[in-house]
Amino acid sequence: MSVHGTIVENMIPVLVINCAADTDRRDALVRGADVRFINAVDARLGVHVFKPYLHLLRDQFWLDDQIKPGAFACFISHRLAWQTIVDTEIPVALITEDDSRVSQMNMDVIVGNDLTFVNDRACDWVPSGDMNAIFDATPAVRGFGADGYVLTQQGAQALLAQSERDGVVCGVDWYLAYAAMDTRGLKHADVKPVSEVKKLWKTLGPRAPLLQASVSQTPWVINARNGASTIGHSNHVNIHSFRQDIEKA
Repeated sequence: MSVHGTIVENMIPVLVINCAADTDRRDALVRGADVRFINAVDARLGVHVFKPYLHLLRDQFWLDDQIKPGAFACFISHRLAWQTIVDTEIPVALITEDDSRVSQMNMDVIVGNDLTFVNDRACDWVPSGDMNAIFDATPAVRGFGADGYVLTQQGAQALLAQSERDGVVCGVDWYLAYAAMDTRGLKHADVKPVSEVKKLWKTLGPRAPLLQASVSQTPWVINARNGASTIGHSNHVNIHSFRQDIEKA
């Protein structure tokens, strides 16, 4: 499914993460919007595509020695969107994946925020708008989602710098969520209700919020929920073997 819909007011650039091979996802884009494609890293092309990003691969992913190359590619592709914001000096942009549709946009929701989650999954999980309310929600939402979020240039700079140090240790959606949370002073019993937060709490340690962030009370971006993965998530592979294959490519 292509990104489509109608902008209602206050248009900002829309950065759409899209693999070059997925040409069918590029038509019928947001009418009247400034849409820019981010050429995603496509794991389906082989391990050679990861060579420039090998330094971001860590020994564990979600506290496991297995990783999906597609998940690694997805994280890197979002980093390319953050880098585009910085390199082209975009003050603020909506970042989406190309299997989502844009239903509305309203600049008022992001005033004062480095990061605003505007996808429907995040809105369902954190109805209060406060990121730490994630612990109070019923954990029945299908992931947190990086389907759509609004990011400022300052926020992009912070994410690029921190992820360069952390490397890719989890899915990009939960990395964004953790960067927006205040996990200082939390104990194991506090983080236990949300397994993804618990794993990041163990991996990255308790942290002050990296970004001033919130969750929109009205979703701008709706995930297609068609079961297809734009980035082509593949089967799990051993990280050590994956690293060796990339080095040999």
